[in-house]
Amino acid sequence: LFDSGDYVCVARNDAGYRYSPIAHLNVFDKPSFIIQPPDTVKYQSNARAELKCQAQGYPKPQIEWKKDNSIENIPLKAQITDDLLIIPNLQLEDEGEYTCVASNQLGTIESNSYMFVYEKPSFIKQMSNLTIGIETKSLVIECNARGKPTPIIYWAKSAQPKQTQADASSKENQQSSMATQDDFIILENGNLFIVFK
Repeated sequence: LFDSGDYVCVARNDAGYRYSPIAHLNVFDKPSFIIQPPDTVKYQSNARAELKCQAQGYPKPQIEWKKDNSIENIPLKAQITDDLLIIPNLQLEDEGEYTCVASNQLGTIESNSYMFVYEKPSFIKQMSNLTIGIETKSLVIECNARGKPTPIIYWAKSAQPKQTQADASSKENQQSSMATQDDFIILENGNLFIVFK
């Protein structure tokens, strides 16, 4: 590549010398990556994702991006510069394999990066207060949450211990205690099954 440039042939004898017309030599070089996106990246939903990719070669390689092996799958909101792919306001559907493609007349190279998009847990349906009769033997309380990865559901029951007048103002005595009089079973779907003793 460093041999590229303008060359002149010089012919010389006792009568003088003569220069040939200038000839330009181009030495092509196939693409190689200077910076590649990482193998995997993880972002939360609504975040701004950036993937950087730089390549060298002669002529200068052109950079293109693909998602899941197709240029058409790149999100419409994506912003692409010479060496940067930016996706603002990530959503779950933006997850996938992103490929940086560098090419010139001598060849094409690719670098893959899988983008994971996580979503914080949120409740699909808010729980409501329940009133049951004293003769009720069992009860199912629903908990509908979503997120990515799928949230693990935990349940807790707390009660405020009775306070005397002397310690009513003390915050240290306001501790929650787990109730033990009932049998609790967390079902596969996250709902809570209670058997009353």
